[in-house]
Amino acid sequence: MNFVSLIKWRAKKAPHSPAVIDSGQCFSYADLWRAISAAGRELQKRDVSMGDNVLIILPNGVDFLIYHFAAIKIGAVSVPVKPEYREFELLAIIDNCEPDVVVTRADWFAENCVNWLFASKILFADQIAFDSERVVEEAVVTVGGGNPASINYSYFGDGYPKGAVLSHANHVYAASGYSRFMEF
Repeated sequence: MNFVSLIKWRAKKAPHSPAVIDSGQCFSYADLWRAISAAGRELQKRDVSMGDNVLIILPNGVDFLIYHFAAIKIGAVSVPVKPEYREFELLAIIDNCEPDVVVTRADWFAENCVNWLFASKILFADQIAFDSERVVEEAVVTVGGGNPASINYSYFGDGYPKGAVLSHANHVYAASGYSRFMEF
């Protein structure tokens, strides 16, 4: 089961229910699903497919969620990275995960552009406009529960971030547990 199937299901069941509130702006599940689908198409235009690594260097917010879920939707592996990481940290992560595409903002790229970025395809999240009216009935790529959904980097005490691979089943388990705990 692809983790993003849960978002698609919710968008069909309660399309107008709030999914995300970011900077005072409310995004319904239908809005979120349309944006995820459009972002998935943008990734596919850059030849991203199942199993490819998508390095996402975006601040917390709806843009991050859209591209994170878009990568997972098309069967790619989301590799979220803090925009605050320094060059040596990014180089270690890139050397480890070998991203097929980098999703970031144009302003971050202008300030932090280093030679490694030229080796990858770049998608500027802040320069893509999504059609907010288009109804999208796109399929979610079918994957096994054990397939990787994301690689999350964190520190384990040796000075460089280490990647922890989370499967689709890991994401489903965490989301369902959290929703039960929060009584959603």
